Amino acid sequence: MDDQAPKKQPPSAETPGAGANGLAPSAKVSVPATTGAEAHDAAPTAHQAAGAAHDSVAQPPPRDDRPRLRPLDAFPVDNPNTADRGAPKLLTLRDPSGLAQGSVTLPPMGVAVIDLCDGTRTRDEIRGEFQQRYGSPLSREALDALLKRLDDALLLDSAAFRNHAASTFADFARSPVRPAHFAGTSYPKDPEALRQVLDGCFAPPNGPGLPAAHGHRQPDAPDAPVAIIAPHVDFTRGGPAYAWAYRPLLEARAMPDLIILLGTDHAAPDPSFTLLRKHFDTPLGPIQTDLALCDELLEAAKALSPKLPEQLLRDEHHHRGEHSLEFQAVWLRHVLSHRDDGAQPKILPILCGSFHEFVGGGKDRPATPQNGKSNGPALPFLALLCEHIDARRAAGQSILYLCAADLAHVGPRYGDRDPLSPSDCNSLEQRDRATLRPVCAGDADGWFRELYREKDRRRVCGLSPIYTMLKIKPEGPGTLRCYGQCQAEGGSIVSIASVIF
Repeated sequence: MDDQAPKKQPPSAETPGAGANGLAPSAKVSVPATTGAEAHDAAPTAHQAAGAAHDSVAQPPPRDDRPRLRPLDAFPVDNPNTADRGAPKLLTLRDPSGLAQGSVTLPPMGVAVIDLCDGTRTRDEIRGEFQQRYGSPLSREALDALLKRLDDALLLDSAAFRNHAASTFADFARSPVRPAHFAGTSYPKDPEALRQVLDGCFAPPNGPGLPAAHGHRQPDAPDAPVAIIAPHVDFTRGGPAYAWAYRPLLEARAMPDLIILLGTDHAAPDPSFTLLRKHFDTPLGPIQTDLALCDELLEAAKALSPKLPEQLLRDEHHHRGEHSLEFQAVWLRHVLSHRDDGAQPKILPILCGSFHEFVGGGKDRPATPQNGKSNGPALPFLALLCEHIDARRAAGQSILYLCAADLAHVGPRYGDRDPLSPSDCNSLEQRDRATLRPVCAGDADGWFRELYREKDRRRVCGLSPIYTMLKIKPEGPGTLRCYGQCQAEGGSIVSIASVIF
């Protein structure tokens, strides 16, 4: 790219944003910042992180002469030129869908160029618009080199990306199992090393300790919880909170027969529910999906609306690179390996799409998922799901609702201008705990209203699965067992909690 500085400053990676008790006592966790492969938990809300293939396919076919950037996760990073303290931040682009494995970091000039890559301009028109905006020429060679770099990284909506996506999805569709996508990157692939990591999460002072009788059930052991909220952040940062969430299953007299597994769909920009008709593979062994229940639900959905079964499976490929449910499958398998009763519960994996349009759209009155019209026939699925779960319960099966949900995503990593100070972190904790009061009370609409009131300022990515779980689980209060704040790049924070019902 030309070295001459433009007259108008191109956009930097910094974006303006918000600067930033009453519950039962809970553990509090302080954990290190994320690095490397653990940084995949990037996008707090799906509207910011939409990378799903169907979003691209719904658009016109890609044209090489009119480059179009895919929906990506973008976040600022410090300039490595430490000699210049005034150096502007850089912008890192990453694909939240996991189809593109790498990332690309751009200087402000590159950020200015990709702002023009929306599929409406030819390459020459991009150069002309750049000249008009910034008063500086953009050579064809520099533009071509930048676009090739992005296309090689599969970050452009191009023929190369669509061919790659089609091949990847075809392989996933043929597989009878959902592979352990993050094994070897976010957590160890070796079973023994993974067991050591997960057992270590129980260690005090942050962890709850392993129960003395784990692996051998006592006659007076408690029943399994009715519902659990666990994090879906990586194990390095959120390990103790996972341990607080899963310890009751180690202590329980018996494991549930069926686990309704609800997770955040980070790649879905709209309110939706997506089933998966595949078993989960983990380094510790498989977790079986209740395929019969999936088929029953799809058949019953057809009677409600001919479109509903297709809608429930349309984005099944989102499960392929989604970590929120994979991490729960790993923990469930670990719990089962500690028990001596041979329990083999089945799961019903459901990804919950974004509810951001209900809380962040600035509407005068809240359009809740209960009364909103934008989710079409998806909402009746919840009533259908409850009917079939009730039938399983009436037949003698025990049910657990397991929700994979993180809380706030704040700081420069997520679009705010400034890093969080210790005072900001304290304020965030107070706000998070206040928001969790209706959750622990089992009040789905109260939980929703809390986030609507602040227009999703904290970017709570667990909004949809928590709301869904509270709507479909049996009535009853929950107890906050653990609250934690996980550090992310640039002084940012992801907050998490473990709640037992």
